[in-house]
Amino acid sequence: MNQLCQVGLISLLPIIQVAYIGAAYTIVQLGTEYDPRSLLRRYFSVIYIPFIFGIGGVYLASVGLPPITVRPEFLLGVPVGAGAYYLTTLGWRYYTGNPIRRGDRELHLNAVGVTGALPEELLFRAGLAPLISWVGSTGYLLYSSVLFGVYHYDGQLNEVIFKMLLGVLLGTAYLWSGSVVVPICIHFGYNLAWVLFVTGRFP
Repeated sequence: MNQLCQVGLISLLPIIQVAYIGAAYTIVQLGTEYDPRSLLRRYFSVIYIPFIFGIGGVYLASVGLPPITVRPEFLLGVPVGAGAYYLTTLGWRYYTGNPIRRGDRELHLNAVGVTGALPEELLFRAGLAPLISWVGSTGYLLYSSVLFGVYHYDGQLNEVIFKMLLGVLLGTAYLWSGSVVVPICIHFGYNLAWVLFVTGRFP
């Protein structure tokens, strides 16, 4: 896969994901008497993870692993990511006037969500890296952050804004370190804090 096709495929991820979730919604609607929205919300992590790992697998099979640099200090990204999520909960409350719902999800159904950090960072940070030589670091940071935000649209513009800000942090970490491991660690910490918070296990 050449770099243009690679960037083009990743740029289409928001549309591909909408089609995937739409298909899941239709299947649930046809196959059960329960409300599809509540079921999809409850089982979202279980439904989403096969999708993103599937796309990530296609990417790796076509492009191969990006250069991997690992240093012990990169693990500091995990608490940085958890702190970013905590700031998100405060920002969300201030910006929207409503707190993020806490403790209303089941741990065993959402714990798998922490693994999404790996394929998402391979795609949105390493996969879009050719943009650095095409449009510069600022252009890369802007494009990857906006695309990351749009990809996480869940019916609320607020979610796009907050995920764009997270994308800026993750993209900056990638540019600073030159390794996709750092944004993976930050994203993992963010997702871990999210899981612990929404399942009532994070203070």
